[in-house]
Amino acid sequence: DSGLYETAVFLPVDSVGMLNYSISITDVGNNTFHFSGHMNVLDIIAPVIASQIPSEWTTGDALTLIANVTDNIGVLETSYQWHQNALSGEGDMVLNTSSGLWTAELMVPNSTEPLNLTIHARDVSGLIGEFQATLVIVDDDPPEAICQAPRDITIAQAVVLDGSASTDN
Repeated sequence: DSGLYETAVFLPVDSVGMLNYSISITDVGNNTFHFSGHMNVLDIIAPVIASQIPSEWTTGDALTLIANVTDNIGVLETSYQWHQNALSGEGDMVLNTSSGLWTAELMVPNSTEPLNLTIHARDVSGLIGEFQATLVIVDDDPPEAICQAPRDITIAQAVVLDGSASTDN
């Protein structure tokens, strides 16, 4: 009797690499055929990034990025990029081995324009996962008032206060 026989083997998602297999077929006459081989199991699952970054930050303050990055075979590196109009920056994130979280710190520019953030994670197979967020930047820094005033004045004298040296972010 000839025919097509199929079977399925389910591999765990971390079963990446060379898979060796062996097949034995025995017919009704007790004749057996053995065959061995191998196949390369490729990783097709990119890292997944979950981040709980608050959507609102304040000008000139440190922004701590925290990302939980998971992958079926292992995360190799995680980095971030940001841009805010003509300003931009990038950096690597560091794995905290106790918590398993990737972290980095960046300084929020002194601009209230939205800050666009992207976190990238690359696994050992070279696949890249991505997380994107647009952060609202709020100005919470008061202006610095510098006022030039005369030291002495007389009664009924008009006084001009010069605040032109004052600054604001």
